[in-house]
Amino acid sequence: MNNTFDKDDFNGPEFKPLRLLFGIFIVLFISYLVYKQYVLSYSDFRYTIGVISGTYSDSKTVGKWYSFSVDGEIITHSCTSNPCKLLGDNSRFIVKYFPGHPDVSELMLNYPVKADIDAPDDGWVEIPQSLFNRGK
Repeated sequence: MNNTFDKDDFNGPEFKPLRLLFGIFIVLFISYLVYKQYVLSYSDFRYTIGVISGTYSDSKTVGKWYSFSVDGEIITHSCTSNPCKLLGDNSRFIVKYFPGHPDVSELMLNYPVKADIDAPDDGWVEIPQSLFNRGK
């Protein structure tokens, strides 16, 4: 019995549905990334306050969870950038989000927000000038 693997083993007709499914997955994944970049680049945004809420970890990376509220709905995302990994729990920062799809968001680490500041339920159209150059 020969147990060696040959790359041509997946070229047979019995693997055609698997190759098709894999191709569809790749196209959908790339389409999502392009859509997210488009939304973040060309759409009207709103801004709110995100709070670091704990440590995020999966099999490949470590980071922090952050959450924010849009019209009463709590949205939670992970941030895995190196600066984000160093943040303490309950740190607050501006979050830029797309109103139609608040799951498309970006934690803006350049804009820390003090604990005594609250955002409106529907966020701000622009970051308030009063928040510039304010520390945590």
